[in-house]
Amino acid sequence: MRPELQPPFELIGAQMNITNPKRHHRLRALVAKAFTPRDVDALRRLLKRWLPSFWIG
Repeated sequence: MRPELQPPFELIGAQMNITNPKRHHRLRALVAKAFTPRDVDALRRLLKRWLPSFWIG
């Protein structure tokens, strides 16, 4: 493969849904720690406050 094409393929390979099961499990465990239900709820409330200011009309 040409060297300039390698980075996009590395990014694609790092996605959880197309990686091998062992790596998928490891990545999912890391994501689960970062996005607990409490954290997601806090982010949702924050976005609900911020997003209306981005729309015109």
